[in-house]
Amino acid sequence: MFLVVAALATGVVPANASPAPQSTSSVTLVTGDQVQLEHGRVTVRPAPGRGHIRFLQSTEGRGDRVVVPVDVAESVRSGRLDRRLFNVSRLVAMGFDDRARPDLPLIVEPTAARALPRAERELPSIGGLAVRTRKADSARTWSGLAQSRVWLDAPVRAALDRSTVQIGAPVAWKAGHTGKGVTVAVLDTGMDAEHPDLARRIAGAKDFTSSASGTDDREGHGTHVASTAARVAPDSVLLNAKVLGDDGGGSESAIIAGMEWAVAQGARVVNMSLGGPPTNGKDPMSLAVNQLTERTGALFVAATGNAGQAEAVMSPAVADAALAVGAVDANEALAPFSNTGPRSGDDGLKPDITAPGVGIVAARARNSTPEEPVGDRYARLSGTSMAAPHVAGAAAVVAAQHPDWRADRIKAALMSTARPNAKLAVHEQGAGRLDVGRASTQTVHATPASIHSGIAKWPHGDDVPSKTTVTYHNSGSAPLVLDLAPDVKAPQGMFTVQPRRIIVPARGSANAVLTVDTRVSAQDGRYGGALVATGGEVSLRTPVGVTREIESYDLKITVLDRQGKRTEKASIYLDELDRGTKYQPEQGVVRLPKGRYFLQASTWAEQEISLFAEPTLVLDKNTELVLDAREAKPVGSTVDKRSAKEFKARVHFQRTSASDPVVGGVIGETLAKTFVRPSTTSAPPGQFTFTVEQLLAEPDGKGGFERSPYLYNVRIVRDGVVPKELTQHVPDRSLVAVRGSHAATGSNQIGVREDVIKAPLPFVLNEFYTPGVPWTNTFEAGTTRIAAVPRVFTKPTEERWNTAVFGPAFPKDQPGQFAGRDGNVIEMKIPLASGQNEHQFGFVDDETGTTKLYRDGVLVASSPLPGWAEFSVAPEASQYRLEVTSTRVNAQWTFRSAHGVSDLPLLGVRFAPNVDAHNRARPGAFSIPVSVHRNGAGRVDASLAVEVSFDEGRKWEAVKVVDGAVSVVNRVGPVSLRVKAVDGNGNTLEQTVIGAYTVA
Repeated sequence: MFLVVAALATGVVPANASPAPQSTSSVTLVTGDQVQLEHGRVTVRPAPGRGHIRFLQSTEGRGDRVVVPVDVAESVRSGRLDRRLFNVSRLVAMGFDDRARPDLPLIVEPTAARALPRAERELPSIGGLAVRTRKADSARTWSGLAQSRVWLDAPVRAALDRSTVQIGAPVAWKAGHTGKGVTVAVLDTGMDAEHPDLARRIAGAKDFTSSASGTDDREGHGTHVASTAARVAPDSVLLNAKVLGDDGGGSESAIIAGMEWAVAQGARVVNMSLGGPPTNGKDPMSLAVNQLTERTGALFVAATGNAGQAEAVMSPAVADAALAVGAVDANEALAPFSNTGPRSGDDGLKPDITAPGVGIVAARARNSTPEEPVGDRYARLSGTSMAAPHVAGAAAVVAAQHPDWRADRIKAALMSTARPNAKLAVHEQGAGRLDVGRASTQTVHATPASIHSGIAKWPHGDDVPSKTTVTYHNSGSAPLVLDLAPDVKAPQGMFTVQPRRIIVPARGSANAVLTVDTRVSAQDGRYGGALVATGGEVSLRTPVGVTREIESYDLKITVLDRQGKRTEKASIYLDELDRGTKYQPEQGVVRLPKGRYFLQASTWAEQEISLFAEPTLVLDKNTELVLDAREAKPVGSTVDKRSAKEFKARVHFQRTSASDPVVGGVIGETLAKTFVRPSTTSAPPGQFTFTVEQLLAEPDGKGGFERSPYLYNVRIVRDGVVPKELTQHVPDRSLVAVRGSHAATGSNQIGVREDVIKAPLPFVLNEFYTPGVPWTNTFEAGTTRIAAVPRVFTKPTEERWNTAVFGPAFPKDQPGQFAGRDGNVIEMKIPLASGQNEHQFGFVDDETGTTKLYRDGVLVASSPLPGWAEFSVAPEASQYRLEVTSTRVNAQWTFRSAHGVSDLPLLGVRFAPNVDAHNRARPGAFSIPVSVHRNGAGRVDASLAVEVSFDEGRKWEAVKVVDGAVSVVNRVGPVSLRVKAVDGNGNTLEQTVIGAYTVA
């Protein structure tokens, strides 16, 4: 599965951090279907003509929500369709939500080109074309893509004096090794060609981003990276491949095209201080690295990434051929942000090497604004982005010495001469910290660069020892005697080498054999270290590793369809409950560690779908599991009103585990021909929930539900098991009756509930809810979207929608949703059209305006969207002012914030005037209830000063606030409100709403 997403630009912020705000987002899939994420809940609006399609949902690594239409599930399972195209959580994080952009970039096979717009670029290294499809046309263009292989053209961002001494560069220079004649390509944000460090060093430049600035660097990252590589190899020449735009972002296709251009221009070393979250090395960028390395012999040097996580080396650093670089500080300690290995899936040895990456001072692009400038010409940055060019420069030095060497020899020379930190494991540092002085002056090196003997299957008494030949190459004029010994914290006999002493002839080579024997008595787990060769001043290290599989068993899974035949149209998910590891096995035998698992699976044919869930599958022996769809039963509820018909339905599983809660199931417009097999296992109370939910209304006879007078929201919830009884009749008397009143804000408006029930505004809807369970609902009128956060109905009540005053307000008790800080990143999605109801929040899709953030009175950054922004800020505690303006609203907040994860303490004010169904108030004396709350934290105590205007803000007059209400003498016409609120912590809000309500 390919998962490349935006890594943050300056290195020390986790590349995979989940931003605090997680409010409503809409994503249009490549199939044209629209998926909405609403506070962790997934809903789907099928594309026209696809209303009959069901949608499988699941939870994957890091809690991502994946939604796959059943008609493409087989293509996703086989890998023909990139799974990232359906990972809606990642699509939102990548900036592919519908509010952010109207198109979807893809990489497709050439055979699909005729169904799509003109290709932006050709990618011969992977046999693909980069294209962009308009989301509005997705349903039409999908038919032309359906038989092609399709990848998401995912965004990729930059991964962010003493350091040259630290890596031994002066030793290489003194020996005359400066990289002369070698071309180093830097794939990044461009370069400032006029900077003194780079002037007359750039042999060629090309822009792959269509930036207005061309190949110039407006972000600053590329110039910094390029000057670091140039400093290490002072006589090398540079190629400027601008693959990341002025905002630090780019696409996989641009990067692959940049790679192809770089090697075509003769680059022997390619620096890639960029990438995304971990893969198994089969993603498009990694495939391109391997193919281009094999074809051209160029060495690709790539940053491991800055999430500070294990098993998280980014793509393309995970590629077999790439030289993956982690970061250390000036004291040789691993930088806390540096991603470590091993590689996901096969425990492969990554990273390969480390280099200085903390507080690196290098060239500053003239048009950039770095967070930590050092004079006018330089900046201090940290990240694996800064470590990688040290290694790229060192590779150029070695390549210049050995014009006939290909990538594998250069990589091996750098790794075998690196200096390890005894406190770090091989999966943290690879071979150790780069020492280009030794690499360029020591005449001997070893190949292969590293040795991983794979995963030895449990139990280990019958393991077959692994033998690898290690070749020592001597380019010197005198023979060398080397003593060989494994340096691995492992039981005696697991790692041995023969012979233990070799003589490497002058300008020749000698071999030794490393044997890894996992039959020895030892604890199960990962073992790693190095094969060390020493002789006189010579010291070489070859990283080695093996995984001795923990107690594990074979699980044989077979899926049968409703005719009892084995079917390939199936998906299977397993979540290891005590470790949180997730698996997506094919049918057949899968090898898994002993433990407890949550299993969910599905199989489909035509309009039928059958679901399976086992809350606690215990694997303590070789096990065979047959998932037989013939054992699955119909599911769902019926209601008293016989005319009622489903328009939204879902079957939902949720299981707690050591990781995030795991969810699965199916979403569609009906549960007809949906079957669920009762579970044969159970979970402790509160750890597994089975839910069947249906929304029903009165059909209009034309295929819709226009003017339905009622709405049913019914749900079956069972704890611990999938029950044997899966259907029920729900009488009205067992449901809570709610009067849904929907106000108008103008004439000739149409309101829409739950995307389906349409009626002229105002209108009333008689609603029925299963009691005691949380419900979320939605309303739209034109470009106004209002949603209600989960709330429980216990008694008859009225629910008012679209009722003034509309302003920036936050729903009650919803932490981590609308405005927050994660580390040094502030992100917000402030609902500027929230009405009276404290459970609701609203947005206007076409609202125009700006968002500006000031730190200690100085502008940090601005956004062209009102209330929507993501800003990088300094870690120190500071006073901030946030200004949001739109055509209706002007709001200014002040608050303090420092590095960490928290909700921003933004105040909100709700006015709740007694208005009619057309949002009109009566003239004369009028009392307006008013309340103050805080983002994410419910109500607060605050002082309030309120003013009112009857001429759209030209003149204001103060009004009193007594006992939570404002006293106003209404005049006919629009009424505007201005308020200032201050809480006990000094947080303030100054807010103006023009035309807050109308008096008639």
